[in-house]
Amino acid sequence: MRKSAALSLWAGVTSQPAQSGGGGSPASCGLFCLMLAIGALQACCSGAAAAQNTLRVVNNCPYPVWIEQQKLPRAPSVVHIPSKGSHTYLIPLSGPQSTRFWPKTGCDAAGSNCTLGQSSPTCPAKGCAPPVDSKLEISWGCLASSCGGKNNETFFNLSQVDGFTLPYSVQAAGAGSNCRSASCPAMSYTASCPAGEDLSTGGHFPALRNQNLRVLDPVTKRPVGCFSPCGKLTFAKAFGGYALAANTPQAGFYCCQAIQGKNPIPSLNPGAPEGCRAGPVPKTKYVKFIDSACNNQVYGYAYDDTHGIRNCIGPARIVFTICPRQPGAAD
Repeated sequence: MRKSAALSLWAGVTSQPAQSGGGGSPASCGLFCLMLAIGALQACCSGAAAAQNTLRVVNNCPYPVWIEQQKLPRAPSVVHIPSKGSHTYLIPLSGPQSTRFWPKTGCDAAGSNCTLGQSSPTCPAKGCAPPVDSKLEISWGCLASSCGGKNNETFFNLSQVDGFTLPYSVQAAGAGSNCRSASCPAMSYTASCPAGEDLSTGGHFPALRNQNLRVLDPVTKRPVGCFSPCGKLTFAKAFGGYALAANTPQAGFYCCQAIQGKNPIPSLNPGAPEGCRAGPVPKTKYVKFIDSACNNQVYGYAYDDTHGIRNCIGPARIVFTICPRQPGAAD
């Protein structure tokens, strides 16, 4: 029963005068109808809740975070969440596609000019940070009646292809064997970002043999994230990158892009999944760390498809926790 119909029934029961005659006392009839209306109202409301996709973001960090989101209609672009607080997004039944969520810290009152995670406008004077954020990407299933039960799968990616900032976990509840949770509680852009990373493509570019993957603030020179191998080679020089195109001979095998120019490993095409997987990027310290820290549940490079993709059929309830509690940690 629709909510409007249940409310109409409630209104009819409470406003209608008692009738006399045939078939029972006015009091018993009124009580029966009242109970019927309450039951109908509860049924319609619980049904609506069960058919809603939701995303709850929990901040378990000892400091406030701001959550930036993209492409979720009728929702604020930035939400402030205090330490130990949370925020719930109600997802439109139409199932918006390609939404993104990531944490920021050290922001102003408007949630901008952040010291960490300000990878989209409004940017501070030093420029936007490279998009190395610990991000959650979700394409929501359609639960509207107009979809007729079609396209009702929610797909979400756990991707550190560009880099990472804060540790996180994702708990997913819904139907389907691939509606699974994942956790990266040990990721720390200050303590676990690889140094001494070999990005020389098997020695073909010796100058790239020993690289520190930390993202450095251009002004304070403090770390504000961790580059992936592709990110280190392609993101802005101001933050410690090399600003190369992803399809250059130096970057192609780390970004899984077909190379424009001389291929340093002619037998492999890094633009094809099998070529990239056979190249140097899966062997990097960075990808090995992501696999270990996230228990082989998260994308570490572009064709790391067996790790990162998840999907839930029908209503999906997703919890995105920033700074999750590590297993075995003291309370």
